[in-house]
Amino acid sequence: MITVIKQLHKGDSTIELVELDGENLVLRTAEREDISNERMFIDELDRNNIKTLKYFEHKSLKSNQLLVEYVYRSPVLADNLTDDNIFKWGELCSRIHAIKYDKVFKVTALNKKKIYLWSDFIKERVEFAKQKIQKNKFKLSREEIDKVNNMLFDYDVPEPKDISLLHCDLNKYNILIKEKGLYIFDKGNQIFSGDYLFDLASVKIALTDKQFNKFIEGYGYDFTIVNSELFNFYYLLRTIMRWPHPKKFQIKDVVASI
Repeated sequence: MITVIKQLHKGDSTIELVELDGENLVLRTAEREDISNERMFIDELDRNNIKTLKYFEHKSLKSNQLLVEYVYRSPVLADNLTDDNIFKWGELCSRIHAIKYDKVFKVTALNKKKIYLWSDFIKERVEFAKQKIQKNKFKLSREEIDKVNNMLFDYDVPEPKDISLLHCDLNKYNILIKEKGLYIFDKGNQIFSGDYLFDLASVKIALTDKQFNKFIEGYGYDFTIVNSELFNFYYLLRTIMRWPHPKKFQIKDVVASI
């Protein structure tokens, strides 16, 4: 029997510390699509010898629940942003993006793969960004809005030649530290595979310039110059998508920097 000890988090999903057969575990309750993505993501990491949190089966679990190992006190990268850990984060992401596929696809709530055109997926994200820009919650000048329009809405995104496993929500709160190793969790459900630069644009939002350079060092090469125009497109798009988080991040500053 799974016994709830206490609630750890409640937001888009509910995270609870539970006990099963004398062992502390974490129970996540979320949308079925979120759970399907997380399960498949963990399976892919494990299959490719990347350290990952273990999940457990139990007869009482619902289809929208996932039971995973508990890391004592749950230390996250955000609270341990040393150069060494940032370098390791870069290494980890490089290994994740080295997992390749022949198609862009999404994982559905029924654990099925739905094939996508990458350009169609990005158009959906751009439309979401466009709605935010039109409301002008960022208090941009007319000149800044024109720049955003030119960069986002008039840009034709190419289909990726290399299709990688994506996390879709890379940030310093989705990395647990266990025995000096980094464990990534809480995969975004928007898409499962695609252009790795889309993933990496989120990292730039999460770090200072100095920290981002350390991440690039760990990644193994400067991915920002592989296609700088495309990376800047993703950087602006993902910043608008994530706004107003992080709270200190200003859209005006991003627009001015690219």
